[in-house]
Amino acid sequence: AAVEYVLAVLQVLAQRTGKQLSEQVYGIVGVGQVGQRLADLLTGLGYQVLLCDPPRQHGDLSSTQDYVDLPTILAECDVVSVHTPLTTSARWPTHHLFAEQQLNALRSGAWLINAARGAVVCNQSLLQCLRQRNDLAVALDVWEPEPEFNPELAALCQLATPHIAGYSLDGKIRGTEMIFNAFCQHFALQATSAVTYPEPVLKSVTVNASASAQQVLNMLGRVLYEPCNDDAAMRRLFNLAQHQRGIGFDNLRKNYPVRRELATLRVAGANYSAEQRKLFDVLQLGMRA
Repeated sequence: AAVEYVLAVLQVLAQRTGKQLSEQVYGIVGVGQVGQRLADLLTGLGYQVLLCDPPRQHGDLSSTQDYVDLPTILAECDVVSVHTPLTTSARWPTHHLFAEQQLNALRSGAWLINAARGAVVCNQSLLQCLRQRNDLAVALDVWEPEPEFNPELAALCQLATPHIAGYSLDGKIRGTEMIFNAFCQHFALQATSAVTYPEPVLKSVTVNASASAQQVLNMLGRVLYEPCNDDAAMRRLFNLAQHQRGIGFDNLRKNYPVRRELATLRVAGANYSAEQRKLFDVLQLGMRA
């Protein structure tokens, strides 16, 4: 769900800026579960991707991938997507990993997406940066602090959402299943109930066989999720008093509408081009005749 959030955000930013996604250089900071899945998706689409994860790069966590440091990401990437945990450890702290120096080092016209933890990006430094640099495009799903976010900063973002990047129904069910299984394992209990996923409202799509892969991606990437709706709901909170903004922020999360993931879709038909079939594989979409 978080990866699909980033994909949808990228499509909105591309539409607003007139840039082609295939021509951007992508930097992923934090290559855990979400960051790696995003890297696999973007690489599968043929995009150029650089990875930054010092614990993995320097052997704390096993990996055979090539990594670059954060200054390289800032200097060479058009899009920077943040997916680190929040830590204040002495060796690899991520609290305010993006502060004044790092934000000012972003390339001209860069896009910054934070769907990790709010305090990984210093919100006050980002506010000062955006007051001075209108070339940057920022999408924030997480804030410092939450739930009482800074409305001036949110207003300067291209997209502002209330910490819902991973809020798909499928993701919530998987999380519940993980907690249930961990509980059973801890207390040596037999797990007796299987988790079931409800049928999606939209179960299949048929794509024009003559459409380009980019056209198909634009359609599929936003057919189940439109981040502008969450952005609009967030912006309705801006003029509220601070305490009321926090309540409103929490309410948006507690009453989040049902959102399904791309993997719940099936692509109907058979006469698709090799380019389209490769895209369906990258997006992990099932196919049926």
